Amino acid sequence: MKITMNNMALIELLQTLNRFADVTGKLGYAISKTKKGMESELAVFEVERQKLIKKYGTDDGKGNFAVDEKSESYQDFVKEVTEIAEEQVEIDFFQVSQEVFNKTDYYSDECSVRDYDILEALFVEKPKNEEKAV
Repeated sequence: MKITMNNMALIELLQTLNRFADVTGKLGYAISKTKKGMESELAVFEVERQKLIKKYGTDDGKGNFAVDEKSESYQDFVKEVTEIAEEQVEIDFFQVSQEVFNKTDYYSDECSVRDYDILEALFVEKPKNEEKAV
């Protein structure tokens, strides 16, 4: 299933999926494959974000750049980063059946109820609606 979201939502979702790193079997495979696609997409975002940090930031003398929140260029930096963070990307979510999902041990102390809801909403294959004859 393909889902369109912006880069910022993608970052937040990837952080949630990282909490399920120990899931095994078909669900673990689906999560891993999906994360790989997400990470690939975010690599492009990160390259561009680093360019903006160099453009608007200052070097600490060791090749490390940072943008000072008090600098005159900070608002320009935020504006440009926000523009690319809001860019829409399409991610392919690999899914499993409800039966496989229900049989999978995916409990984690680090996860909230919301995390589990997200996992089920994105990774459980939805039944296709049968077309009714008119």
